[in-house]
Amino acid sequence: MDAIVAGISGMSTAVADFGAAVGAGFVVSAKGGAALIEAIDRIQAQSERAIQTADRLAQEPPLGTTPAARVYKPFLATIASDPDQGFVPALRKFTTDLALLRDQVVQAMDLYRTTDQGAEHGVTDAGGPILSA
Repeated sequence: MDAIVAGISGMSTAVADFGAAVGAGFVVSAKGGAALIEAIDRIQAQSERAIQTADRLAQEPPLGTTPAARVYKPFLATIASDPDQGFVPALRKFTTDLALLRDQVVQAMDLYRTTDQGAEHGVTDAGGPILSA
């Protein structure tokens, strides 16, 4: 479970770093941004479906009545539902990070368009593009 929580934390850090890069002028082309958005949307949809069915994970599994099963059943249920380190809260944080990342990609695409249009105007204002063989 620690690896999942660490992975989610790493995702949050990566999203924050990407946001900082976009804020500093990092741009994404329309084609590259569209591919990123498509991937983010697919991952987010799958994550949200997993959250919707996660209530099953929070139930005690039918392991039997042995002393070991009685010990493991409540523990296994808390792996999913623990509010601090559980799978469900981690997955919710992951989907929030994905939504933020998607917004940042759109922002980087808009910045690319603005930069590209500004460069086009600069070339035109300077006498048009120079074509050479």
